[in-house]
Parts: sequence; structure tokens; C-alpha cells
Amino acid sequence: MWMLKLRTCMFLIIILASAMFGAALIPSVEASRRETIIYSTREDKWTLLIQAHAPKYGETSGQTNWGYRTDFYIGPFSTYSAVSHSITLLPTNGQCMAHFQLCRWEYRCVFVEQGPFNGHSSWYEDRWIIIQRFDQWWTSNIYGGSTSTCSDDLEFLSAYGYESNTFKSRYVTQDRSEINDANDWIERTVTADAYRTIGAAISVSVEVNYYTGTGTFGVSNTWGSTWTYKYRFGPHHAWYVDYLGSTQCIWAFNTRW
Repeated sequence: MWMLKLRTCMFLIIILASAMFGAALIPSVEASRRETIIYSTREDKWTLLIQAHAPKYGETSGQTNWGYRTDFYIGPFSTYSAVSHSITLLPTNGQCMAHFQLCRWEYRCVFVEQGPFNGHSSWYEDRWIIIQRFDQWWTSNIYGGSTSTCSDDLEFLSAYGYESNTFKSRYVTQDRSEINDANDWIERTVTADAYRTIGAAISVSVEVNYYTGTGTFGVSNTWGSTWTYKYRFGPHHAWYVDYLGSTQCIWAFNTRW
């Protein structure tokens, strides 16, 4: 009987010890992450906020006076930055316009360490982020030598001692066709839902003191559902249209006749 009680007691002690210390005996598999900035450099850039292209013999309203946010995803690891502003662009008759804000971009070389208790990995990441937004804005025509086509539109500018980021703006291929045989103008309205990115496929490039990152930018509505672009086409003409983004909102044109 005594031996049976001893064995029972030892069994209960083992069960209690397992409950109290068992978790500590199993190595943790939760990952830890540590980031160290190895090097950084800064540069002030004219940062694209919105662009609008008007067809020859037509008009465009880049309507953003209700408020919008421009999102940037730059670099191989999709560094995120954003700027906010309000403006309406109204190019006509083949003109193309872009609106910029002066921003301070920072390039960072970051050393990342990550791994669970039983393993470890590390790597370097390149990041481009906006660290300061200045109360300086600039609107400029970006059409090239011809207002009949957007195929030579400007994709890089400089003014007042600062360079812009590089951005896609040129007509390349036909995505749709617009023909107006009528005597009246026709209008095409493009809408955007609240908080929906409408131009995230437009490529941009940011160079900060010779360190270049490429990515995309998009314009997001921040004040609710509303129209964003209106394209108006004059009578008795036709145009080829290139979608600059994948969501069919920002159009570039090539006049057919």
C-alpha cells in the first residue's frame, strides 16, 4: 500500500511539474524583428500629386477639390508614403497638366534581422519615404511638342532649383477608341469610390542623391464617392485612348482625325 501511495504521489508531482514548466521547455517559435538604419540621405523633390490630359479638340476636368490622397509605393519592398492636397486641373485642347508638392524624400539602407528561437535570417532593404511635406505647390503643362498626341508628353521636370520625380504620362498603346460624329460634345465620366486607389499602376521613379527606387502611385478619394475625371470630346473628331493606370481613370490621347 505504501508503495502504491508513493507512486501515485510521484505521478501527481510529474503532472503538476509538466503543467507549470512544460511550456518553458518548448522553444518559442514566435519571430522577432529588429531593424537598423545603416545609411540614409535626403533630397527635396517636386512630388507628383495628380495629372490630367485633355484630348485635342476636347477638355478634361481632373476634379479633386473635394480632397484626395496620393499614395506612393516605392522600392522592391513597397515602401509606403502619402501626401494629401486638393486641386482641380482643367486642361483643354490637347494640353496636359500635372500638379506637384515639394516633399523631402529620404533614402534608407536598412539592415533587418528576423527569426524564431531556433533560426535566424537577416537582409538589407532599400527604402524611399517622404519625411516632410512643404507648403509649396507647382502646376505645370507637361505636353511635349504636339498637342495632338500625348506620346511626347514630359515625364520629368525641374523648376525653382528642384527636380521632380519621374512619372509615366505618355500615350503608348490603344486601350479604347472615342469617335464623335455628332454635332454636339460627348462626355465620359470616371468615378471613384471612397478610399479607392484609382491609378496605382502608373509607374514612378524617385532618385535621392543617386539612389533610385521605382514603384507606383495612385490617387485615392478621401471624402466619399464622387466623380474624379471628366473627359469631353468635341464634335466630328476621333481619338485613341491609352489608360495610364490599370483602373481606366487617367487617360492619355492620340488624335485620329
